[in-house]
Amino acid sequence: MAQNKVLSLTNNDDDSKIGNIATQAKSVTASDTTNIDKIKDKINSIKTSYQSQRPTVDWSQYDDLVYKEYTAPTQSELEATANKNLEDYKQSSIDKILLDYESDKKDLQANLDDNETALVSGIEKSNYNARANTESLQQKAISQGIERSSIVANNVDNIEDERIENIQKLKSDYQSALDSLTLKQNIIETEKELALEKFDISYASKLNTEINNLKKQSANIEAEIADYNAAIDKRKQEIQEQFDKDNATVIKNLEDSMERDIAIETFNILKTLPKTEAQAIVRDPEIAEALGDWLSIISIWLRDY
Repeated sequence: MAQNKVLSLTNNDDDSKIGNIATQAKSVTASDTTNIDKIKDKINSIKTSYQSQRPTVDWSQYDDLVYKEYTAPTQSELEATANKNLEDYKQSSIDKILLDYESDKKDLQANLDDNETALVSGIEKSNYNARANTESLQQKAISQGIERSSIVANNVDNIEDERIENIQKLKSDYQSALDSLTLKQNIIETEKELALEKFDISYASKLNTEINNLKKQSANIEAEIADYNAAIDKRKQEIQEQFDKDNATVIKNLEDSMERDIAIETFNILKTLPKTEAQAIVRDPEIAEALGDWLSIISIWLRDY
């Protein structure tokens, strides 16, 4: 009890007359703040001094009590990781679309080349046949002595007409094939673009799924680390509580000495102040708490001050 303290600040030991200043409602005026700060500085200085004397746990012997740290990735980091994870899939998918396109394009070009070759070859063949037939006809007409015959001339004209007709047909067939292949070229170009657009849509969905999976993984890691660190906190608390229990007597003696020194320093300042100011100062919750049991003794002194 307060009456058993070594320090005596009053001759009045009547407990029934001790007021609980800590619960009084009067506020400290602006003019009192300097002295309040002075007392609080003294209190903090005394607490710091005793804190350095207080026995503490030697945590260096507990090598396993190490907290784990984890910083969850940001949204942009998650997106970057997801894109990297899907990089091979994305590239191989696009490569396949472009490979199929290039294959179709190559086949198309081969058809174009074949048709052009067929046209040139057909024209050359028509020209050759026409020349050969004309020369054969003329040689036969000479041998028969009718080279100037109108029949021979008509037959030569017919050969030429047939040549022109064949060439026109070859060119017409070539143009039809060219038109068909041009249309097919447009189709494969469109198919390529559609395939790329379709892949972009499917990739966006796959990317979103991958990001969500990474978020879940990150959340799981956070939860695991939180549980691990909570276990560390619990273990450290148990160690601290056992340490405080083992050193309870030493700690109690230090706390009693600290409260006594705080009371003495506070009293030395209060006795230099007017009564009303001194009473207002001890109403400060921080000062009242620091005085502990000594608050009652100082309250008695202030009552008769």
